[in-house]
Amino acid sequence: MFCLKKKYLLLFIILPAFCFIATGAICLALSALGTECLAQVLNEQISPSDWDKIKASFTRQYASKLPQNRIEAINLITPCWFNFTSPKSGKEAVMLLVKVLEEETAKEVVAAAINCLYMASYDNESADTLIKQCETAKNETTRLRLIETLGRFVGSQDKAVASLSAMAKDKNVKIRLAVIEALKKLPAKHTLSLLISLISDAEKEISFAVIAHLAATGDYDIVPQLIELTGTEKREDVKKKILQALESIVGKNYGNAQKEWQEWWKEREKSKVSQEEIDKAIDKAKNYLLDKAATNITATNECELTFYALLHAGCSPDTPVMKSALQHILTKQLAQTYNVALIALVLSDLDKVKYQARIAQCAMWLLGNESKQGNWHYGTALPDKDMIAPTITGNDKKKPEKDKYAKNTKKTMLKIKVPPRQQRDPNSWDNSNTQYAILGLWACAKAGIEIPKEAWQDAEANLLRSQSADGGWSYQAAQGTGHGSMTAGGLAALVICMQQLGKKTSDNRAIKNAKEWLGKNFTVKENPKYGESWHYYYLYALERAGVLSETDFFANNDWYQIGAKYLLGKQKKNGSWDVQATWDTCFAVLFLRRATKFAPPLKATVTGDEKPKEVEKPKETEKPETPENIEPPEDIELPEIPEVPPEPDKK
Repeated sequence: MFCLKKKYLLLFIILPAFCFIATGAICLALSALGTECLAQVLNEQISPSDWDKIKASFTRQYASKLPQNRIEAINLITPCWFNFTSPKSGKEAVMLLVKVLEEETAKEVVAAAINCLYMASYDNESADTLIKQCETAKNETTRLRLIETLGRFVGSQDKAVASLSAMAKDKNVKIRLAVIEALKKLPAKHTLSLLISLISDAEKEISFAVIAHLAATGDYDIVPQLIELTGTEKREDVKKKILQALESIVGKNYGNAQKEWQEWWKEREKSKVSQEEIDKAIDKAKNYLLDKAATNITATNECELTFYALLHAGCSPDTPVMKSALQHILTKQLAQTYNVALIALVLSDLDKVKYQARIAQCAMWLLGNESKQGNWHYGTALPDKDMIAPTITGNDKKKPEKDKYAKNTKKTMLKIKVPPRQQRDPNSWDNSNTQYAILGLWACAKAGIEIPKEAWQDAEANLLRSQSADGGWSYQAAQGTGHGSMTAGGLAALVICMQQLGKKTSDNRAIKNAKEWLGKNFTVKENPKYGESWHYYYLYALERAGVLSETDFFANNDWYQIGAKYLLGKQKKNGSWDVQATWDTCFAVLFLRRATKFAPPLKATVTGDEKPKEVEKPKETEKPETPENIEPPEDIELPEIPEVPPEPDKK
């Protein structure tokens, strides 16, 4: 009887109660999720009525006493800035978050509000509302928090700097110091002149804060202005700080007189960068990259690029970090165009004999991901049946040639099975992936892998078809005007295709137009026609364009000397050039080492007196060759490649 009562208790009381609670929780979760999903669909515009629903959800959730719930409420607004159909909605979103900054006491919630609010910079109306609140808020704490937000602006940066410039004259020292902190986080291109002017602030605390920041940047662009200030600054303690900053940036002390510094700067502008200076910069970068790589080199998507830069920086492949990275490179699934191309470059430069089988896999993958139009996108993994083992197709009778990277030197060619090309949307491609794929195939060809003529022909046709009327290339199809990184990369890729097809490049009109574009728009201080975006990516592309088109000048610009001088002036004290990510330092190293032209150095360091060994370039009319004997790595197993199936008997 008692057991029966327990069953009824479970059936009629406990179970219904549980279902009620669970149903309520699910409904609340779906409600919040539905609103959040509505905001996160970037292609779905948010109408005023949609915004009212999001706002209501925010209000309910933000009323919670739990900080995490309030953070989740703020996160409902974050994706909205891209899609407001009404300026009023954006303004209301700003004001909601301003109120949060006025009232919130939990630090983590304040941080979430600032992280959300800076996204308003993507919407002009919202950005204007935020800037106005920054300038007019009466509460000091709120204003300081809003100024921090301006320092995070991605869009509307000019507006943010203009507002900060106005607030730099505020009587409140805390406000002026907050302005400096915000300016530190914005791109130097927008802030250097303003920061220099703030050295003259009447409050020494402001002057010292600015000078300390400028010294920490190590940026040579500010050296002439600092030298100028040594002659105009009347406060001796401030002048002393300026001289200390100069010494910190340039690494030498040229005295306390302005004239001595001016003479040094004048001579520096005339002189060329020495090999010793370049080697020193590369060595610093190598140490920085090794420190970064020691923690997570195989866990990032930058493994191949970091390994390639370290290799050209003189890092031995026998170090633990490099061994770990190499094992990852040899065994990972081939899945993305950039990475596969870089694997081919790495292994071809490291030891094109020992790793020829893996390089052949890269060639198969790249060929299988080339579209019928001769271009590439990010790429997809190929079925195992398409990754057939290469076969030896020829063996010349030349005597073995010395190769410092290979034990076996007898020459041969490897023929691979070309996988069927990927079927995809004709618009699903870009010149960035395309130029790297061509670079990867070039590395495969240098390692003796036979690349079908049709692959080069189609790639060449695509490059010619996508070249803009002004001679440059843009990210995708011809768009009337090119920009630096795509034009430099496009030029290099076109030269590779033509050389592999045995064509002369010296009198080709498309190549001449591209070189003229780079000369006309030449700069190393930014990505031409594209600003600060992908700046160092452009510099490595410029190196490839200069080396492969066999020119030391674009117009009257000595691209290597100008670029090297710029990079040496921009290197940070920790050895990096990181702006967007670690890859900026990698690209800088590859530029300085002229990685397209010179093989990686054998030693950890290369002195200024030693000349790097130039990479052998096959003649335009000859197919590249490679040694015959393919040895597996001594301590690393390559992934297995299916055997070539036997051909049926021909009767």
